[in-house]
Amino acid sequence: MVLYPLNKRYRGIENLGRNPPAILNRVRLVPGPDKRPGSAYELKGKPDSYIKIRNRGRLDTSKAMTVLIWALPKNRMGPIVQFADKGVAVRLWMMRRNMVFAEFVTRQSRRKLPYLASVDGVLPWKWNHFGMSYDKASGKATLFVNSKPVMRKKIGYFDLSTNHDVYLGARPGDKQYFRGRVSCLQFFDKALSSHQVKKMEKKCFRAPGGFLSKILVKPYCFTSEIAKKIRPMQIHQL
Repeated sequence: MVLYPLNKRYRGIENLGRNPPAILNRVRLVPGPDKRPGSAYELKGKPDSYIKIRNRGRLDTSKAMTVLIWALPKNRMGPIVQFADKGVAVRLWMMRRNMVFAEFVTRQSRRKLPYLASVDGVLPWKWNHFGMSYDKASGKATLFVNSKPVMRKKIGYFDLSTNHDVYLGARPGDKQYFRGRVSCLQFFDKALSSHQVKKMEKKCFRAPGGFLSKILVKPYCFTSEIAKKIRPMQIHQL
């Protein structure tokens, strides 16, 4: 698993030390799905407001994958999670104020496959726990809304185009930009079950004692001193 809490404590740092820190450009800390201050980032729906995650191999889950993220959409079409800085690739988008859209793309030919889209349970201007998964062995893809599988479809057997950097909010050359808030981005190298997705829902929330959920208190390769040095370079706020 690769985990970006996207909060005040970790900023753009990947919590488990498996991928480089995210580049945070023209975003600001805001209350997240747990209602705590600084537990999410706001994307402004503009071309220069984005989060970029460099892919050093850990995000390249070509044969099976799940991506989970908390998002609060604000009436604008655009990328919540988008692989690749140009061309078609795996993506999770808002297509309308209340429609989420997941598209899976083949690795070599970059060919689009049947997409999954749903308005079932999508809440504009409210926090939603979105997810998308694919398993090559079964050929099945699933779209999750608020941790529930709202659509499942057999789309074929292929390797995914996940060998690219990842963008949240905007990417170079696109004319559509996601406006809203994001928190707790997770990547897995397998297709999670509905039960597993539900268990991941609150993994970035703070526990009553002030500590993050168990998965977040593992040793991390960045020290607090290094984190302080990274922050001014990685964060550009309005």
